Amino acid sequence: SDNYGMVVPFYIYNATADEQVVWTGLDKEGNTLDDGTRVRYTVDAWLDDGDNEVDDSWSFEATLDTQAPEIRNVDDLESALKVDEENGVVTLTLDLYDSQNIAAVIFISREGEIMGKFEPGADYTPGEPYEQAFNITGFGTDFTIIVGDYACNETELEVSLESETGLDREAALADMRFTFIEKL
Repeated sequence: SDNYGMVVPFYIYNATADEQVVWTGLDKEGNTLDDGTRVRYTVDAWLDDGDNEVDDSWSFEATLDTQAPEIRNVDDLESALKVDEENGVVTLTLDLYDSQNIAAVIFISREGEIMGKFEPGADYTPGEPYEQAFNITGFGTDFTIIVGDYACNETELEVSLESETGLDREAALADMRFTFIEKL
């Protein structure tokens, strides 16, 4: 059906043949297909019964996703940071976009520890810009944001929330974390 579709990586591997590429995302003439192209992938199977007739066939539709998600407000993250001193909560609002589907937004410490994993909210519409506020209380001032889609395309952004005004955000955020933990 035309309504059925799924996002797959740019290539498909044959795991039973030592990971050789079965399809590279090119058309029959060897041209690269554009991001968002819908394709029908068909697998034909033959039994070793002496004839050359296809014994079984399986097809599925897929949408090519070759583009990494975007963090559209990357140049304005300072204004996207909100500190709720009363409740001890720090949020960072990201303006995200992906041509297909965002799978996850992950926050990782400089030491490689996953501090937060988030899925898009219920009001997320694939292919449309999307804003989401993330609770980053206790994440500190230096971390990495990774936005990934289902086709394994990723955007990675190293963040440092040091202020140009000299404000000691590390101390302020540490105090927020401490206050937040105390309220629990």
